[in-house]
Amino acid sequence: MYSNEGEKVNFSKPLKARGQVEQWLESVQVGMKDTLYRLMKQGLGDYATQERKLWVLNHFGQIVATIAQIQWSSQTEFAINDMATNPFALQEWYEANET
Repeated sequence: MYSNEGEKVNFSKPLKARGQVEQWLESVQVGMKDTLYRLMKQGLGDYATQERKLWVLNHFGQIVATIAQIQWSSQTEFAINDMATNPFALQEWYEANET
């Protein structure tokens, strides 16, 4: 798989162009999903253990962008829920992101 920026992501398993086109294209789609799922799972695991700069450099751009958005959403939701005990939680989260 190639991005518009030229980033190349290899499939987890090699695919062969055999059989009817519709079936082959479906196997390509399944292969893409499986590959991205595996890379996403690995990237999410590394997010908690690696320094951010190293994490960004060790993973594909689409994985970094997706996981960063998931983490931001999750942490924003946590800040909103935390406002029950800390009325400044969302403001603190905003300030942490602003710097």
